[in-house]
Amino acid sequence: MNVIVVAAGSGRRLGGNLPKQYMPLNGKPVLYYSLNAFEKSPLVKHVSVVISHDAENLYDDFLQKYGTEFSKLTYPFFGGKERKDSVCNAMSEISNHFIPDDNLIAIHDCARPFLPHDLLKKLYETAEVFGGSAPALPLVDTVKEIDCDGFIISNPIRERLKIVQTPQVFNFSQYLKAVRICKEKNVHVTDDTEIYSRFAEVGKVKLVAGYSCLFKITYKEDIERAEKLLSEGSEWKL
Repeated sequence: MNVIVVAAGSGRRLGGNLPKQYMPLNGKPVLYYSLNAFEKSPLVKHVSVVISHDAENLYDDFLQKYGTEFSKLTYPFFGGKERKDSVCNAMSEISNHFIPDDNLIAIHDCARPFLPHDLLKKLYETAEVFGGSAPALPLVDTVKEIDCDGFIISNPIRERLKIVQTPQVFNFSQYLKAVRICKEKNVHVTDDTEIYSRFAEVGKVKLVAGYSCLFKITYKEDIERAEKLLSEGSEWKL
């Protein structure tokens, strides 16, 4: 399986001048932990990081300090205007240079640093059978759909709703076609399961049980939560 780690965001909601993927957790950047799980997995052959042009120097500094620890890293790809553009660029490059042996691709947000090893295996096995897989958590709170003025217009059934995480794993050739169509049509999407579901020929994505430790670092309190998790032990290393 090949992996694309999307690390081209600016992390504006976190504040500060340093993008969140390069912010330190126990002395190492967030990106370090995101790459480490894939480096240790025998299921992963190549890992490609998508970066922004503005952060090229930061990524070079990261490689100078930690590059020898990641033998599966390819050269980086540059992000596009939107996430789908970034992933499409990376998929095209991978299809030209790193043909996956088992025809699976995983897309992962670099801001989710704590990926349990057993979850990656489960996602791999599920995508092999169904074509697509993603981790998800049950929704605890009641959700309402509102109109533009803030009035409730529908009441979705909570039991049928999930909070979707990454990595999301797909059949490589099916996803390559889907993301190219999405980019060509310039459709706004929020994650890769939406691209696969809407534009792949088969397009079925099977959800598996996610982990609470696989949260996305978005705000300052998430950095504190991550630091606490690192200091407490190995829940996320299961």
